[in-house]
Amino acid sequence: MELPDAALPGLYHGANDLAVAMQRRYTRASSLRLVLLVVAAVTGALTFKTGRGADLAGFATAVALVGAIAVEMWLVKEKPEKTWYDGRVLAESAKTLTWRFAMCAVPFPRDLRREDAERGYVDQLALLLKGAAPTVLQAQPGAALNETVRGLRESSLEERRAVYLRDRIADQSAWYAAKSKMNRERATRWKLTLVVTEAAGVVAALLRAIGVIDVDLAGIVAAMAGAGVAWLSLKKYEYLGQSYAYATNELTIVRDRLTLISAEETWAVEVGEAEEVTSREHVLWRATRAAAAR
Repeated sequence: MELPDAALPGLYHGANDLAVAMQRRYTRASSLRLVLLVVAAVTGALTFKTGRGADLAGFATAVALVGAIAVEMWLVKEKPEKTWYDGRVLAESAKTLTWRFAMCAVPFPRDLRREDAERGYVDQLALLLKGAAPTVLQAQPGAALNETVRGLRESSLEERRAVYLRDRIADQSAWYAAKSKMNRERATRWKLTLVVTEAAGVVAALLRAIGVIDVDLAGIVAAMAGAGVAWLSLKKYEYLGQSYAYATNELTIVRDRLTLISAEETWAVEVGEAEEVTSREHVLWRATRAAAAR
């Protein structure tokens, strides 16, 4: 047995698809804005005179700055990062609710009548829908509760545990571990790149000071370094690397505790706590991202 993402409710799929799209738009727009600012710094340090005395580099600088302003205005107006955050939290809330129901975890323990459990699950989805921002809602046809989820809920504790440890805990742990490694590697590469860039700026400044060059390369390098620092602040590689590492270890402990359970009552509580671990990561992630966006 398994609980694939395809079995999750439409509320999850709509919010997840939108979150992915908005994350891509926000990242692309933010990187474009930084690139345009660097271009403005480069052209601002150069001079390309035409036969009539016009400075083409000056025009290029103006165009780059106007482009950066346009991108910034779009980000302020559309707020793709907010839609991304809200969509991700809604999707993960719907996902964890479905896992709770399928695993007979609180607030849907095994001793709850089938009708009451299903009604409670649908009511909880309705509350998520009611509390969601209108901007994250997408039209997604299909039943909120399907036979795959029902069948998993009706299976034995051993079957549910095998599915949960494999498809939820192990899968989530592997995702966290991979993300932790990726973010730490990127943080290291970006820091080294910034050090090299700043060193190049020192060399450029000295060369200009002794008259070897007359172009303000140091100013260009400073703009590039500033863009790099802004990108690091945007992506939060170091913070995410540490956060995902902690979550990976926490889920490892959760897995070991779940393997020792033999009673439905204990299982219902422990799975509920396991889902709290996953939910807490997303709540903290959203809070950190939202604070950075303000």
